[in-house]
Amino acid sequence: MIRLTPQTGIVLALQAAVLTVLLDRPINLLLLAAAAGAYWIAGGGLRYWRIVALLLALGTWGLLVTQGLFYGGDPRTVWVTLLGPEAFPLGVPPGMYLYREGLWHGLVQSLRFDTVLLMGAALLARHDIDELAGGMRALRLPAPLAFLFTLALRFTPVMAAEARAVWVAQRLRGLRVFTGNPLRWPAQTALAVRAWLLPLLAGMVRRADEVAAALISRGWSPDHATPPAATPPGERVLWAGGFAALVPLAAAQVLTRLYQAGLLYRDWLDWVYFVTANYV
Repeated sequence: MIRLTPQTGIVLALQAAVLTVLLDRPINLLLLAAAAGAYWIAGGGLRYWRIVALLLALGTWGLLVTQGLFYGGDPRTVWVTLLGPEAFPLGVPPGMYLYREGLWHGLVQSLRFDTVLLMGAALLARHDIDELAGGMRALRLPAPLAFLFTLALRFTPVMAAEARAVWVAQRLRGLRVFTGNPLRWPAQTALAVRAWLLPLLAGMVRRADEVAAALISRGWSPDHATPPAATPPGERVLWAGGFAALVPLAAAQVLTRLYQAGLLYRDWLDWVYFVTANYV
């Protein structure tokens, strides 16, 4: 396994996130997501693959359904009719449909989400929380921000356990979702989210107050942070190569979007417009 410093892993994750915005073709986004997945697995990420797989499935499914239902672009091709106009006497909405173009758009968006998720999983698999904090210090991130990030990661399992406990408690009190008349499901979902979220937020605020009091009582200061490890020259070359590829790609996307919007056109840039629109 190739061992990279935490700061290089963070830079690679940021570069991958920028690429998800610059790339439009599904095949390119699929290859990027596959590369992110390989980077995660190579770091030993299989020890919590079930959690990552669940998040990938939920994110992909949610984006496909929401974009398929609420796609507002043109043209729109009805793929599946869920509820016809006769189900809505007032004519609002004029039926519920799954649009083919919306599902395709949702697939593209889900690949972007999957790439970012897999890169985050790779960082957590390759480096512990203290190493990531040191990596952020090496990238000149202010010590208080690096500490807040570290604190958030440390308390993520605690918040997950509290979220599960609140949900189980609400279920025992009779909270039900997706039961009875399907037209009442949106109201049931809103009630369930409110009943689950409010106690969870109250617990987060209480815990944050306790942590702040503990830090003050112990006299914590950014000066107490451990100095970050140096970045090897070879990894700096890797950073530079990534940025050298991103800058012209971003410039090509900006020029192409300006051309498509009718704001800027230069005939000597025709090859840039063609390559960007058809292959990026």
